[in-house]
Amino acid sequence: MVEYELSWFWIVTGSIIFLMGAFMLGFYKPIADNMGIASYSRLRMWGLIFCGVGLLLIPNLLPWLIDSLFAFLLGRLNVNFNA
Repeated sequence: MVEYELSWFWIVTGSIIFLMGAFMLGFYKPIADNMGIASYSRLRMWGLIFCGVGLLLIPNLLPWLIDSLFAFLLGRLNVNFNA
């Protein structure tokens, strides 16, 4: 299992990704019009995905969730991704 570690790098990275998603949600019409994206809902969906990933990265929970998923799917293998 991955040991939990809170670091400033992941706080800043997660905040930037979250703010990009929030910007996409706030200004989805002008962004989609200028980029030539036909569907507003697709851009809003990606904005929500960015916000969710950013919120998972801020407390550094994403590596823990990925490790837990692999441990569940593959059985309790003792895999160390930080080696």
